[in-house]
Amino acid sequence: MGLPKNIDIEHAYQSVIDTLNIILDDIVPVTKTTLNIKILVRDPWMTKGLIKSSNKSKILYSKTLGKPKKDPNYIHYVTYRNKYNQLKRIAKQLYYASLFEKYHNNAKMVWRTINSILNRSADKTIITTAFKVDSNIITNPKHISNEFCNLFYKYWKNIHNDKSIYLTPTDYNETLKILQDLKSKRVQAMII
Repeated sequence: MGLPKNIDIEHAYQSVIDTLNIILDDIVPVTKTTLNIKILVRDPWMTKGLIKSSNKSKILYSKTLGKPKKDPNYIHYVTYRNKYNQLKRIAKQLYYASLFEKYHNNAKMVWRTINSILNRSADKTIITTAFKVDSNIITNPKHISNEFCNLFYKYWKNIHNDKSIYLTPTDYNETLKILQDLKSKRVQAMII
């Protein structure tokens, strides 16, 4: 079905958008809501007192806008901000110290805490789909599997010159399963 030749596309587009907005306003009306501070995501060491101090710091900051640095409001804000930041640092240190004390006999939980401090993700499901081999990027799973076989064969050959080895054929899925079953450890990248 074609459009009539005398139709104004801009007018037709605007008509569709207006109709969609009317329907959406009917189904999902815009409402104003206020968020309760208790349900907001925040750092675990932020106490009610620190949250109040944060809000007061914002209010003091708004009073200093456009004022010179020698203004009493600005000096009061800087003093308050510095004290607030110092208390926040102490609260964070105490929080993590209590976690380390709590988990001092559990190495797994200690490392989980360390990784959370360093913002390391525990998600290891991301697998690289492209590799650089001799300045060429390869993405074909079969080629990647073959290049890994070649790499390990060359490595083994350099170590064991006087012995032979037989490698059975493999495929992408077998290599992928083996790689996923490996324990996660940091290693230095190999240059192929």
